[in-house]
Amino acid sequence: MGCSPCFFWPASGFFPSPRGKGTTGTDIPALDATLKADRAGEVGAGLALAAGEVRALAKRSADSARETAEMIAQAIAKSEQGVRLSGGVVRSPGVILERTRKVDNAVKEIVSASEEQTVGINQVVTSAGQFDKVTQSNAASSRETLLRGRAVAQRPGRLAQQSRAESQSARARSSTDRLGRHLRKRGRRGQR
Repeated sequence: MGCSPCFFWPASGFFPSPRGKGTTGTDIPALDATLKADRAGEVGAGLALAAGEVRALAKRSADSARETAEMIAQAIAKSEQGVRLSGGVVRSPGVILERTRKVDNAVKEIVSASEEQTVGINQVVTSAGQFDKVTQSNAASSRETLLRGRAVAQRPGRLAQQSRAESQSARARSSTDRLGRHLRKRGRRGQR
């Protein structure tokens, strides 16, 4: 009586491999040993036991290979992450340099704008000084004009006083002349 080959096989129908596909090289000897033990009958029971051990060893080997493959995949992922980080570190000085240049350009623009403002402020100060001089000149001219205006305004009064005084003087002379004529006329009449 022989053993069924299905008795030794796992439920999936094949032995797992580190890559998750089909059987591995260590699974084939175990399968071969199982088939030979089945053919040999009771005598082959020892062979079946050895085949079971080979199969268990193949399973452990496959599990170890799978774990090793997972570790290698993790190492590769970490290595790729390290490469990305290294690339970022390599790019960082370039980014810092570019930003430094932008800040430097902004500072230059601020300095240029400050210089322009200084020139503008100096022009405003100069203009204010000139405006002050013109204002003072206008104030002096206004004072002079005011004084001349007052003198002109007082002139008619003086002229009127002079005119009155001359008029009175002329009347007095006229009266004196009339009196003198009158007296002369009398004096001529009296001499006659």
